Amino acid sequence: VRSFHDLPLWTKVLVVTAACLAACLVAAASIWLAATETEGRLAEIANKTLPTAAASAQALDTVDRTQAMAMRAMVWQQAGVPQATIDALGKDIAHELEALHATAVGMVAGRAENDADLPQLNAIGAKSVVYAKQLGDALDLVADPAVAVGYFRRADATFEVLRSDISALSAKHRAAEAASIQATRATSHAALIRLYWILGSVGLAMLSCCRLWWRRSPVRSVR
Repeated sequence: VRSFHDLPLWTKVLVVTAACLAACLVAAASIWLAATETEGRLAEIANKTLPTAAASAQALDTVDRTQAMAMRAMVWQQAGVPQATIDALGKDIAHELEALHATAVGMVAGRAENDADLPQLNAIGAKSVVYAKQLGDALDLVADPAVAVGYFRRADATFEVLRSDISALSAKHRAAEAASIQATRATSHAALIRLYWILGSVGLAMLSCCRLWWRRSPVRSVR
């Protein structure tokens, strides 16, 4: 900085221009790195966390609705509701079970072998198959409540385990979603602070050079 005033005018202009360009390049690189990191985090949320959280929430809603409909079929049978109505409800339950199985298969599809969620997803898929089998057997025997109750109890026990596993998976990815969003916000904030420091440092250096240039210029001597 002290030798800046000894340079020719064209050299000073060139140095100032080069410093401004360098500052712009550094600021642009900082913005690009922050944008790349933020984009990577958002892509991770969009490609993995959000779909799994949404699918697990859908599976949880489906299994709850299916269980409620199965209990309704049992109550309707004991209450003497027409068999045609119960059969129609049974078809709706079968449709819900197919939707549950499709959701479980969809969550597993496209997963890498080393995916941390794969064992839990496979367990959910296997239990959903067992639950559908037990519930289907219970509905087939719903006309004989004395026998159907035992099947319903087994299906209810499987339902509790299945629901617990889906709830744990949903809570896990909800927490991961919140953590990823918080990390993305922190990355953006850090990039903004870094940009402020870059611009402030360059501005201070330029101000120092200009101040020394003005102090050593012929204008000061003339005045």
